[in-house]
Amino acid sequence: MKLAASLLAFGTVFLLSACGSSPTISSFTADKSAVNLGESVNLSWTVDGAESLTLNGGAVTGTSATVSPKKTTVYSLTATNGHGSVSSSPVTVTVTVQNVVKDDWTLYGPDHYSGNTLTVDVPNLGLNEHLAIIAMNLGDEDVDPSVPVPNATLTVTGTNPVFSARPAPPPVAQASAQMAVGNGPELEAKRALRERGLRGHEVVRAKEAQLLADAARRQKAGLKGGPAVTAPLYRTGVAASAAPTNTNFCVQQGVAPGSPYARKSATLKKETAHALFYLDDDDASDYAPYETGVAGDIWITLGDLWENTIYPADTQTFGAESDVDGNGKLIIFFSRELGAPDPVTQSVTLGYYSANDVLLKDFPSDYPKDTTSDCSGGGSNGADMFYMNSLYNLATTPDEAESVIADSYPDTLGHEFQHLINFNQKHLVPGDYSVAEDTWINEGLSVTAEDIIGFGWNGPGGRSDANAYLTDLAFDYSNNPFLRYFNASFSNWSGDPVGNYQGAHAFFRYFTDRMGEGILKNIVQTTQAGTDNLARVLGEPFDQAFAEWATALLFSNESNEPSTKFDFTGANWSPLHAKLTASAGCGPAFPYPNRAGYLQYETFDNGTAKAALRSLGFNVFVTNAGLNQPVTLTVTPTQSGVQPEVAVIRFSGSLPDGRQLSCN
Repeated sequence: MKLAASLLAFGTVFLLSACGSSPTISSFTADKSAVNLGESVNLSWTVDGAESLTLNGGAVTGTSATVSPKKTTVYSLTATNGHGSVSSSPVTVTVTVQNVVKDDWTLYGPDHYSGNTLTVDVPNLGLNEHLAIIAMNLGDEDVDPSVPVPNATLTVTGTNPVFSARPAPPPVAQASAQMAVGNGPELEAKRALRERGLRGHEVVRAKEAQLLADAARRQKAGLKGGPAVTAPLYRTGVAASAAPTNTNFCVQQGVAPGSPYARKSATLKKETAHALFYLDDDDASDYAPYETGVAGDIWITLGDLWENTIYPADTQTFGAESDVDGNGKLIIFFSRELGAPDPVTQSVTLGYYSANDVLLKDFPSDYPKDTTSDCSGGGSNGADMFYMNSLYNLATTPDEAESVIADSYPDTLGHEFQHLINFNQKHLVPGDYSVAEDTWINEGLSVTAEDIIGFGWNGPGGRSDANAYLTDLAFDYSNNPFLRYFNASFSNWSGDPVGNYQGAHAFFRYFTDRMGEGILKNIVQTTQAGTDNLARVLGEPFDQAFAEWATALLFSNESNEPSTKFDFTGANWSPLHAKLTASAGCGPAFPYPNRAGYLQYETFDNGTAKAALRSLGFNVFVTNAGLNQPVTLTVTPTQSGVQPEVAVIRFSGSLPDGRQLSCN
């Protein structure tokens, strides 16, 4: 570029000047005009006089750039200086989608579709080789959760007898009957209560999201409504003053939207270093038989479990709890007001945590402690606490009561405590209320907390829940669709205790086994949330993680798995299918009679198979053995705009599924 200059000669100033000009682009070329999806192209140029360069709007430097277009793309280079800009002639790179299976495990995304169809070629499928096809809908929209209808259906077709009808599976070896001796009724009682007990949390999480949205709006507008409550955001274990023996609390009567609050008198039953256990006075007579006698004192039992197991495990794994009320201890309130079992579904809420009790920390005027006689002032207790349902609603016999005390209460304490820690770490500590955690992630972390404290999948009852998830995750319109998990969805919480909770549980169990419990703290101790936060912690895109988890459900610990990274490895969860099969067998003594403990999958009927997918849901297809011939499969969604991610797994040998055992 020529610049104006001035020269001093013999006392005379001469001004030499020249008009500036725009840059010039002498050449702009691509080393390839056509590539297959995933391949790279080198773009190069020769430019004179430019101060800056952009390639399709993005800044570049130097004389070349390497690009990997996901679809046919027209590239243009623009050079700019102080006198103007100039653009090159366009260069078109044509991208051809050639989906050829070369490895044992391949993931195909929307970029691999041509129009509304995904086509995958297998150059040769051997005589003992099969294809497993996992289709995943990772969209974030779904239908009305009260009507469990899938928001995407798809058809998978093949061009080879590999896709013909598959014969019925061979009988699966029955589980040892010895496992059921003396445990059948007890396990069945635990399983039934577990299925009934987890519903309702989606309502609590939805309310929490609404509270956060309102708090975020107020925070953004600077409407904190007065000085914040000053209290340490951690527990000291030393109460500020003696805990009252008799007090009262506001408690929501059931967890349905709009349920009213009631003020209930309560008596302190147990004080530990980190908790105060209070009982609704109306429930006193139901607990009296379990406060003395051969079975021991329920409050000593729960208090010891809390201090020796639950509290240290949850705080070490997820982080410190809050202390908004400054009393140095959590409050755990047992009350019948949480509600009786639903007369139709028999679902019941075992416990819940409500953020409404602690938002006065930053919004004292908007969420004050409710001091009205009837709890009509918002229902906040202004305390760090959670609520537990009472034996009045959970047990009708002494055996059921003993099961609740020994199993349901401890794992619910660990479960609800994670929710309390989660809210503290994501919102109270940083003072940030901008993003609510996805319900499935929050609940999945809480069910994983049950594992960590020694319950959950550690015992036969918990594993039978996992068995139910795998063996019921099937496309089946013939049975009650509300109780079949072919339409299970992470993102749309359908009030389904096995399909939702155990799916989320299995996801976090898999990655905790694979990466260690440290990932759980990394997920919780941040203001980030949702699948983007998971991708950050897991170190891979969420679609990749979701596909790997679904593959693990199908192949974990099997000899023909594509990689050992698809294993559940925790001592109490491995080998996965062997553990789950142990909770299935023939006869009423088993919690889930006649189930094989393997993930169900769809087969092909004359070259075609169909399935339904909810958002953040999946389904699985398996072909017959190959014939030493090429194979082509196509995936065609029936809903426009929904292009499921598809993992194709090549494996040898047989793969059991979760269809019924051969029971006579």
